[in-house]
Amino acid sequence: MTKNNDKKKKHSAAFRKKYYNLLMKTREQFVSQMNVRREEALNTADLDKSSISNHIADSANNEMELHLLTQDGNVLELIDLALKRLEDGEYGTCMDCSCDIGDPRLEFRPYSMYCIQCKSIREKNNGINPNVG
Repeated sequence: MTKNNDKKKKHSAAFRKKYYNLLMKTREQFVSQMNVRREEALNTADLDKSSISNHIADSANNEMELHLLTQDGNVLELIDLALKRLEDGEYGTCMDCSCDIGDPRLEFRPYSMYCIQCKSIREKNNGINPNVG
């Protein structure tokens, strides 16, 4: 983890291309997944309404699909923000401590906003990093 006092940095063309492609691939996967979830959540034509228990189960499944659809939409927003940070030269820099986010983390979750240390701190504190003012 390298400290980066200037949040804007010049990435190589290869770095930008690699992560742009990875972000776009991830984005396409989430859009495709969202389309499937949307169809499953809104598909009421095939619902078996012959019994109340089937209706309740279908309703619960729809609620779960809508919840997952919302989560996927949140990830799409994170991907779009990561693309903007890539364009602005801020991609790969932790939003809390300004350290570089390691390549393994970016390759696993290319829309990461925080280094592993800061993300761990946030997870232990309900999404807040008390060390950031």
